[in-house]
Amino acid sequence: MGAGAIAVAVCAAIVATPVSAQADASGVLYEALSANLNPGTHREATRLPTVRVDPTGEATIVFAIRGEGDDADATREGALADTLTVLRTVYTSPVADQVSTVTVLGTFPFKSTKGRAVRENPVLRAALSASRASDLTWDSITPDSLTTLVDDWWVQSAFANAGIEQPAPVAPAGPVNIARAHLDETIDALATGDTTIARSQFKQFFDVWDELDPIVSDRYPVQYADLDLQLDRAEIAILHRQPLDVAVAHDALITFRVQLTDLDLR
Repeated sequence: MGAGAIAVAVCAAIVATPVSAQADASGVLYEALSANLNPGTHREATRLPTVRVDPTGEATIVFAIRGEGDDADATREGALADTLTVLRTVYTSPVADQVSTVTVLGTFPFKSTKGRAVRENPVLRAALSASRASDLTWDSITPDSLTTLVDDWWVQSAFANAGIEQPAPVAPAGPVNIARAHLDETIDALATGDTTIARSQFKQFFDVWDELDPIVSDRYPVQYADLDLQLDRAEIAILHRQPLDVAVAHDALITFRVQLTDLDLR
């Protein structure tokens, strides 16, 4: 063999070596993961569509999350358990020393926000570096604790909240609710003898009532006359008496509160 042919063969071997090592590492991980993960998905999806280790040592594992019928909690719990199995398998495998970082993607069918089709999409992502993995005791890790141990964790909100009843959105507090809250705080403070809080809350009530006063006057002119009278009694007793006249203020505001409840101020 001539010198030129030998040089070409050596160069080809040098180039092929990392590619071959990469392919070998990916194959070893695929076999290990196939042995440790339950093979079925209970749906039409390939369990391990991607198992790859690139030349820099970054491993990417994509697995299809097992569907558990209509049991969203069981599906999520299975996804967490499988993610832990994937990470443990990678970092305890014969090729662990060739892995610098592993990124795990769990997929599940969801409708894209940009289209109507239901497609297999990533709904879970976990990333764990080899340096951080070296500090972990795998036998003591549970799926629930995994999220605090990895370098990066993400779960799609639709997958995380599937099957969970969401609370009704809280309407922003309008001036009527704010006024009532300050009024109730004033009445409570008067009942316990806390005159400092009573004065403070009554002043805050008045700041909001200035916005409501013309509305009440326009809608309920008959009731407004007595409401205004009770507020005058309370204002004099709380802000213009020294010491504060608790009995009069409390009576006036209780009367005012009862009358206010009968009005529709939405």
